Parts: sequence; C-alpha cells; structure tokens
Amino acid sequence: MINQLQMNFCRAGKVLFHHHRSAKDSHLCLVRDRRSRNTQPRRQPDLYDMPNQPPHFLQRLARNPVQSAFLGLSKVHSMLMTAVDTLAQPIEGDPSIEMSKTSDFQMPQLNVVQTTSNDDQDFEVISIKSPLELPPRRSVHRRSPLTASEWKSFFDSEGRISDEQASAVKDIIFKGGVELTIRKDVWKYLLGYYDWNSTMEEREGKRNRLSEEYHRMKIQWSTISSDQEKRFSIWRERKDLIEKDVHRTDRTHPFFEGKSTALKVMNEILLTYCMYNFDLGYVQGMSDLLTPLMLVMDGDEVDAFWTFNGLMERIVRRQHFFANLDT
Repeated sequence: MINQLQMNFCRAGKVLFHHHRSAKDSHLCLVRDRRSRNTQPRRQPDLYDMPNQPPHFLQRLARNPVQSAFLGLSKVHSMLMTAVDTLAQPIEGDPSIEMSKTSDFQMPQLNVVQTTSNDDQDFEVISIKSPLELPPRRSVHRRSPLTASEWKSFFDSEGRISDEQASAVKDIIFKGGVELTIRKDVWKYLLGYYDWNSTMEEREGKRNRLSEEYHRMKIQWSTISSDQEKRFSIWRERKDLIEKDVHRTDRTHPFFEGKSTALKVMNEILLTYCMYNFDLGYVQGMSDLLTPLMLVMDGDEVDAFWTFNGLMERIVRRQHFFANLDT
C-alpha cells in the first residue's frame, strides 16, 4: 500500500517535473524541471538522445551491460587509487583523541571533469581536493600464510587434492594468504587453470593443450592484414584501446621499467583474449587485472593468459548473478 508520504512525493513530482517515457525502452523515463526553458516535449522523447550524455552512452549500456559495467568499475578504481595516495598522515599522539577526531567519516569533495578521448570513448578524470581521512582500522586476527610444506602435504601420491583438502586450503588462504614462493602454483588452482582433483600427468597434458590453443589464437589475430583491418572497425577500436592502456602501465616497477618486453607480452595477451572472448573483447582496466598475474607467473605468457581468463570468468559470472537479481 502507498502511504501518505509517498502520495505527497508523487504529487510534488508531478508539480515540479515533466516526465516522458522513452520511445525505445518503456522502462526508461526522461525527467525535466518544469522551470527549465526547454519544457516543450519532443515528438518522440528518448533517453538515448539525452543532451547531457554522450550519444552512445545508453546505447552501449543497453547493448552490452557487462562491458559497460567494467568501464564504470574502472572509473571507481581510478578514484579509489587516487584516494589511497592522498590518505592523511599516520596518527600521532594520544590514540583516543585522534580516534574521536576521525570517528565521523567525511567524504572528500570531488572535482569531476567530463571529456572525450580520441577513440570516442567517454571517460572521467576524478581528482581529490582534500585528503581522504579514514577512521582507525580495526585489528583483525590472521593466521600465517600458506607455506610450501603445508601446500605439499595436501597432495596424495598421484598429485591430487581431494575436495575436502581443497576446502581446507581455501580456508587457510582466506585467513592468511599464500607465501610468495608457491603463489605461482597455488593461483593456478584458485583461478581454474588446474583442477584440484587432477593428477600431475593430467595437469601436464592440459597445459600442453592450452599452450597449443593459445598460440593458435595468437596466430589468428597476428595474421590479420592491414587491408582486413580497414574493414574490421571493432578490432581496430579494441586494439587501439589496449595499446593505450598498456602504455599507461606503471613503468616504475622493475618488471615493466624502460622498454620492457613485458609490455609487448601484455599487449599480445590482451589481443589474444579479444580473439578468445570476442563477445566481451576488451574494456578499460583489464590491463590492471593482468599486471599482477604476469608478475606472479614470472612473465610466462601461456600461464598468465589462462589464469587471466579464469579471473575474467569469475568476474563476468558474478556480474551476471547480480544482474539476474534485478530481473
């Protein structure tokens, strides 16, 4: 039932605003302030032609919600990384006094600038005007990371890890993480590259098959001629976006500094992923997800690609799950 407050809200909305339903999508409405000069309804009002949005914004959202969601998440990621870099200085003096100062969390003022890149992909530049102050972090008990000896103890004589043991491994990792020396092997299981219940022989065979498949896909895009590319606009757009993101990789890290071959490998992995998953293709920020995988896999191109694919499958699957909750 609608209560009196909701009724009053609806009446106020009718008095203050004009609203017109989209001709292309009945779920969308265009709302205008009645005090605005431009109050005359269009012959066919449409949210896809909103004056304050890029013309392709809602079209892209309706056509490919997953890709549009990743673009939005990349903007949030940029804002959070900027916020982390501008955190307040460590607490000094009496902790109880400093805690009282930071007990009320204040969001920083944001300065948002809308612009357009050369490839007609809209993006936002977000800067923080004042340092972001966070309340003191609560202490959480964590166990020590998973060690090499612990990891080895979970395998049987054939190199399998049972479902029960796999649950125990995941619990340890959740509470303490993984030692750096075994991270390359453990992440392959966590990201679905290897099956927990597979033998050493089965894993070796699977890696050989996946290596052949990777290089076969790599040949597919590397043999696209310049004449073909002129007639392949989607491929050109994705290739251009990948090159831009790869060049933005942090060059201060030893793995990527200078004219590192790692940048070339990253570019090739992302282009191959476009060929492998052409429906999703590439969206801004994927390179940031690939970077730590390349580091952990010691630059191995095949291992980095398939663990990256496993990560993307989990992200997309979760995205579809939350999307279905709204339907």
